[in-house]
Amino acid sequence: MSTLVVGVGNTLRGDDGVGPFVIDLLRTARPPGLELRSVQALLPELAAELPAHHAVVFVDADLRTSEVRLRPLAMEGREGLHRFAPERVVVLARRLGFRGEAWTCSLPVQTMDPGTRLSREAVLAAGRAAAVLLGVRWGGTEDDLSRTPAGAG
Repeated sequence: MSTLVVGVGNTLRGDDGVGPFVIDLLRTARPPGLELRSVQALLPELAAELPAHHAVVFVDADLRTSEVRLRPLAMEGREGLHRFAPERVVVLARRLGFRGEAWTCSLPVQTMDPGTRLSREAVLAAGRAAAVLLGVRWGGTEDDLSRTPAGAG
């Protein structure tokens, strides 16, 4: 089984497109064991894909953070910047048999204005996020990956 990494964001809205940019960086690295997917928005249909994976990571812009943060998905149901939040996707996926780990990778960003490009901060954060995701040994530990990713160098 693989880990599904989902880059969420609209590439036409500045730093909101940083999630898909991380996916592009990961595709270049061709990481074994990671299935990569970019989406503009989370939809219920994504839940049907999760049972085929042992973990899922949602990579997304976050105006409220100042650093790249990889952590277990908090299931409090916070909606965040999207109507259909990762928590809701995972709840639906659990009903369909998903038993894996769920994570978020939040990236600091500057602006999400329509028609703007990725900011320098977002590009640098994307590189850090890709490095962290490539350094994690997925599916085997209970480590707090936001502090010390298993297998990271």
